[in-house]
Amino acid sequence: MIPLHWITVLFAGAAGLAFAMPWDTCILSMIVLAASYLFLLLRGTISLSSPILGPCINRGRPADHFALTFDNSPDPEGTHAVLDLLAKYDVPATFFCIGEQVEAHPEIAQRIHDEGHLIGNHSFSHSLSLTFANPTRLASDMSRCQDVIETTTGYRPRFYRPPFGLRNYSTHAATTFNKVLVVGWCAGGMDTTRRSTGTVVKQCLSSLGPGAIMRLHDNGSVPGRTLEIVRQVLDAAKQRGLRPVRLDALI
Repeated sequence: MIPLHWITVLFAGAAGLAFAMPWDTCILSMIVLAASYLFLLLRGTISLSSPILGPCINRGRPADHFALTFDNSPDPEGTHAVLDLLAKYDVPATFFCIGEQVEAHPEIAQRIHDEGHLIGNHSFSHSLSLTFANPTRLASDMSRCQDVIETTTGYRPRFYRPPFGLRNYSTHAATTFNKVLVVGWCAGGMDTTRRSTGTVVKQCLSSLGPGAIMRLHDNGSVPGRTLEIVRQVLDAAKQRGLRPVRLDALI
């Protein structure tokens, strides 16, 4: 597929041609064009695999490893427990941190960094309204998260994951300004829902393969459930000959 700006040009050109048609045909053509354009825009918003709103990395190089990533860090209820488990298994992971959470719990963000895990940008405010933000506002929110992570840990993130996995027309410009790459995922089990632990693990494992990027959350209200999911994922990965690595080693 081609990027949004070229799609916009093509649709604008088609709309211009429609005005040369008889009035009833013109109206019908405009409706079809508008609906098609909105469909493509919506698909780009909700699907990180669509290149319409810019590039997004959803999978790494197909080798004998995969990346375990966590969203919404740092969390006082869950992150310490996840870090303890990762230390027990001696495996690295990637934590996409929310700037407000880093400000509130700098010691946890520092622990993530000190124990050799990678930190990514998950926006400063993690607000759904960012899905509708203009380039200036989105870039500012992203920059603010970059700054607070760097001030806290000394590391400036290279990767950005949009809140809720949703992008808009501003995302590419904002990430380019902040010199970060958009990262999605290809494996996960909707672990923040009320699905059973077994169902979440089953879905996670169904997409776990060479080069996979798995998304989980370490801010669950029941840390023990998150730990059980991570344990089963790591055990299954070992049986499949897959080694967990940091995101920067995967891509």
